[in-house]
Amino acid sequence: MDHEVYQESLIKAGVKIEARSQLHKLRRTAITTYQIPFGRGPQDLIVVHVLEPKNGQEGPTVCFNSGTHGNEHTAVDALIRTRNTAASMVTAGTAIFLAEANPRAVLANQRVTPDVVGQADLNRAFGNPNVKSRVVRSLAETVFEAHRQALNQSGGGIIVDVHTEDSGTNKSIPYIRIERNTPNTLLIRAITAAEMSGFPWVFESPGYGRGNLRYTLTNQLALAGVASPLTFELGPVDRLERRFSLLGERAFLKILAGHGMISLKTNGRPKIP
Repeated sequence: MDHEVYQESLIKAGVKIEARSQLHKLRRTAITTYQIPFGRGPQDLIVVHVLEPKNGQEGPTVCFNSGTHGNEHTAVDALIRTRNTAASMVTAGTAIFLAEANPRAVLANQRVTPDVVGQADLNRAFGNPNVKSRVVRSLAETVFEAHRQALNQSGGGIIVDVHTEDSGTNKSIPYIRIERNTPNTLLIRAITAAEMSGFPWVFESPGYGRGNLRYTLTNQLALAGVASPLTFELGPVDRLERRFSLLGERAFLKILAGHGMISLKTNGRPKIP
């Protein structure tokens, strides 16, 4: 789903959009798109975009994930923007974008996954054997494997998990959360990435434990020293706030630049070829 189509779908669903913006046009670059089925329906596809330099220059791997909850519109919008902007900029390493980790929930404009068996929070379903829904379990396994394989094959990297805050007040400032239960070597990497982003608000979190994507992925790959998790909360749920989406885009581009994967101007704005 591109930026314009995504915003049109939100308007039809009655979601408030703070401001409209033009789509960043994708430019010629090495982009591979994977469509991974997780269910039986025509909409049951996980779409993963992989950006790599055409010359094969090696470098870090950064995995971006959003849309785990279907009503976190600013998070999805920020990743679509970042993917489109970075599409012609990656000169080293691999940038992986999974903007809609829960396409059923995004389509339904709701936090949890609509399913014939019931409803389930995808971010409590990773590695959780108690999940009864076949669709949610398959969805969790598909998303998890997409990130795990990418990070394993590259020998290390960062997973940036993007959300918006469900505070109950519909008011929230954007901030970064770093999981306290991350192993020390990976924690340092996560803190470094947070500093690269330029975000002034960074908090330590005890984490959600079992069933959470970041916790499960980190524990699966901790022995190999592979995945460092970083969580961005880009404002409130149930609305799309352009200012926070742009703030997220800028932060994600800075993380890519900090890892030597793209080049930015000194003022932080993307240098478009």
